[in-house]
Amino acid sequence: MGKPVQRNRFKNKRNITCEECANCEYLEHGDMICSQKNDELVYENFVPTKDYMWCEKKKFVER
Repeated sequence: MGKPVQRNRFKNKRNITCEECANCEYLEHGDMICSQKNDELVYENFVPTKDYMWCEKKKFVER
């Protein structure tokens, strides 16, 4: 028997978060806003808020 075929099952799977989105902007002191959601805070003091990932990757724009 030959070598087994290795499949890269995780090639297209990525963790898409607000930090990687072009609509997310860093303010200061750990605060980030989303320009898609009328400048709502998605991070406050390095902690995600209730508006974090509100678009559920539907409106994600890669940088």
